[in-house]
Amino acid sequence: MAVERKRYFSNFWNNMEFVHLVLCVTCCAMYAMQFLATKWTLDKFQENPEKFVNFERITMWDQVYGYVVSFTVFISMLKFLRLLRFNRRVAMLAAVLKESASPLAGFGVVFGLWFMAFTHFGYLIFVQKMYGYSSFIASLESNVSTLLMVFRFADYVNASSVLGPIFFLLFILVIAFIIINMFMTIINTSLAKVSQDETLWGNEFEIADLMMEKLQSVIGSAGSKLKRKEKPTASAEGNDQPQDDPLQEPDNRPIARTPVEDIRGKPLDDDI
Repeated sequence: MAVERKRYFSNFWNNMEFVHLVLCVTCCAMYAMQFLATKWTLDKFQENPEKFVNFERITMWDQVYGYVVSFTVFISMLKFLRLLRFNRRVAMLAAVLKESASPLAGFGVVFGLWFMAFTHFGYLIFVQKMYGYSSFIASLESNVSTLLMVFRFADYVNASSVLGPIFFLLFILVIAFIIINMFMTIINTSLAKVSQDETLWGNEFEIADLMMEKLQSVIGSAGSKLKRKEKPTASAEGNDQPQDDPLQEPDNRPIARTPVEDIRGKPLDDDI
């Protein structure tokens, strides 16, 4: 950071590293503040138990501390996913998301408009008849549950025999079929484009494969050496006969010649 200065923040993962560092320091500070606030409140309560003591400050610090810890864990998981970049499938997923970033941005706007329109529609119709649409946030949660196919059609019919089925069918038709199929089309198109582009795959995957091959070869050679040491040789167990020393000088003494006989038993002449 001191060397690159502003160029350091041009990289996405550098920004994540900086945010993670800030969140870690904030977590430590928030924990200290929560501990001091709790100790101060409990001491004040123990001094005069009959006097009213407000625990709202402790609750506030605890909630804020939980939010900061959750964001810190989220950034940590993102950094952990970066370690899987040597995996081709994970790298392909990241490449697909990067390729489809622009189409998905437009899709997100369209999806948000349609989803918010149905949320307002359901909230205005079922606000007094269904508990799932009693508030705007509850309406959002109910529509998300319906999108995940967690619903009861009878509740819509009982709330309004005409508008209930119309709302449900329109929501399923527009959101669950048309909009979601648009999303799948964008992902499939980006996936096909990324699969055909060989320039996206750098040498880091070859390095990872080479490292795995070297590791497997080292483990395999070590295992074979261990098996050879444990397995006794047959010559050491059953063969007690002396063996020739390869370093011993050859014997140059003349070899005794024996007379050669033919098949009739008569000796043959040496001239033959």
